[in-house]
Amino acid sequence: MSRSTNSKRRTDESRAAVTAPADSPRQSRNLAARMGGWSASHWKTATFGWLALVVVAFGLGGAFGTKTIDPNEAGPGESGRMDRILEAGFEQPAGESVLVQSDSLRVGDPAFTSAIADVVVGVSALDAVQNVRSPLEPGNAGQIAPGGHAALVEFEIRGDADTAAERIDPVLDRVDELQRAHPQLFVGEFGDASAVKAVETAYGEDLAKAGLLSLPVTLIILVVAFGALVAAAVDDDPDVAWVAPFCLLGGNGQIETCEVPAAAVEPAPAAPVQAVARFTG
Repeated sequence: MSRSTNSKRRTDESRAAVTAPADSPRQSRNLAARMGGWSASHWKTATFGWLALVVVAFGLGGAFGTKTIDPNEAGPGESGRMDRILEAGFEQPAGESVLVQSDSLRVGDPAFTSAIADVVVGVSALDAVQNVRSPLEPGNAGQIAPGGHAALVEFEIRGDADTAAERIDPVLDRVDELQRAHPQLFVGEFGDASAVKAVETAYGEDLAKAGLLSLPVTLIILVVAFGALVAAAVDDDPDVAWVAPFCLLGGNGQIETCEVPAAAVEPAPAAPVQAVARFTG
């Protein structure tokens, strides 16, 4: 009897220990869990503390400033040392070439030779140009295509190669004049500075087109979206809601008071009693 009583008592104590709530919650050993629990119970301190930390970080960043890496400067290590040596002792100006080409004429034909001579004289007269090399001079046969239908007039832009695109405009204008003077041939320029100039010009034109297109589209989207919001706030009646968007098109460009037409608010005529009786009957 005593064994049965003791066994029952231990069973009841075990059940009570399992089902009884703990006096205090078990503290997690996970740092993230403890931080999350503290933030949940002190959410104001956590929120404003984080905002203060962000403000302090922005303030310190603005005080110390930002150091921008110049892509034109040499990098660190042996490769950077080599770049500095090359930059100091073997500085290369921006190279340019003018292509003179024809499908029917060849180098040696009077028209073709005259065009090459005009290109050489024309670009040589510009202050920004130096070291002009004519394909007609001895030793420059490599500037003539094997078939003789194309030839290159090579030259360099005076000054720093990184800023050569700023001085290329007179050269491009002169080449355009030479093209108009010799319409039977193709006369065009390409090179380091002219390529940079072409990219900058194309980028500026594309940006201007994007601005002209994006502004009207954005305004239309805003008008439609705001009109739908006003329409939803006016009434649930579909016969009245359609009037609201047209209120945005006032003469002064502002929202004006809309007068709903009487036809839009008049209730539908009641059906005859006979018809209702017949339908329900």
